[in-house]
Amino acid sequence: MAGALPAGATDVWVDHWDYENVDVHVMDDTISYGTRSTGRWFKVSTKLVQDGQLQQVVD
Repeated sequence: MAGALPAGATDVWVDHWDYENVDVHVMDDTISYGTRSTGRWFKVSTKLVQDGQLQQVVD
């Protein structure tokens, strides 16, 4: 694949809630992690999409 540009996903589909017709996506570019005095931590944002429209972003 000479000359191909690098690609990456920023939204990864993880689930579909049939009862609400909602798709859940992890926003890959929001994943962060680290260590504090209280221990390790991580953060990721997800978005809820219903009928192709963004409904909510949840951290």
